[in-house]
Amino acid sequence: MSEHLTYRKEIRPCVLTFDDIKKIFRELNKCQERAVEIEKKSWKKESFESEQVYKNFVNQRCDNYKISIVVNGANGEDLAGEDSTLFDSDNLPEEVVGVYFSNISWYRSMFGVNPAHCFAINIDFRKPPIIDFSTRSTDPTPNSSIVEVSGNDSLWVQSVVEAVKRVEREKSSNRNILHRPFAYDFVVWFLGIPVGVFGASKCEAFIGKYTDSNFVLYATCIVFFGALLMCFRGAFSYTKWAFPKIELIREGSATLKHRKRWSVLVGTIVLSVISSFVFKAISG
Repeated sequence: MSEHLTYRKEIRPCVLTFDDIKKIFRELNKCQERAVEIEKKSWKKESFESEQVYKNFVNQRCDNYKISIVVNGANGEDLAGEDSTLFDSDNLPEEVVGVYFSNISWYRSMFGVNPAHCFAINIDFRKPPIIDFSTRSTDPTPNSSIVEVSGNDSLWVQSVVEAVKRVEREKSSNRNILHRPFAYDFVVWFLGIPVGVFGASKCEAFIGKYTDSNFVLYATCIVFFGALLMCFRGAFSYTKWAFPKIELIREGSATLKHRKRWSVLVGTIVLSVISSFVFKAISG
């Protein structure tokens, strides 16, 4: 008897559309058909009382070897179906936060056990809070996107994994640097603190014109430095929200609108800083 294999893998950062999700479903459907054929070979006719009992058993099992799809909405809506037309439905949630594929639900509800060759795939499109000071800066961005596959046939297990990985590779993004552990700590040390020190030095020069008190001067600079770091933390949270780990692109998405504004804002700041240094270099 072949060894039973179990595979569990997180889905890497990527940017998807409903066409990509349909593509995953089509590939999973092919895997499902192969799973049925593998199962049929394991059901020996001679172990049944009669040929009719065997046929009934096979038909009943095969009829319930089907893929369930659940689309989750941000407000608790769940839309369920069994084929890709679900993704064209007018009843789709306005904000989709998850898509779940599984060939376990129907089979288990009928027979009380999982099929011998089964999978559960969760694609999590949830985004972190737009401004978040509550989570620890060292923590990665929470995301429950995962592929879980189990079966006796190693080639079949690999084909299910590849159905997801193929689209994952095609639509991969470089956003992992934003969402990995210690991402904020790295950025704040190499960008946030230098910006804070630069801002505090400008604050010192400005406040020094209006007071002779060292206490007032340095207290103001410390507060200003802390405020800049808080703003930097807020800006980093906003960036993670605008560029989520796994994203579903839909027309009219609020994230796309925010991203355009983010690009304009960052571009303006960077251009201003470069212009300031160039002006000083020319005039100095």
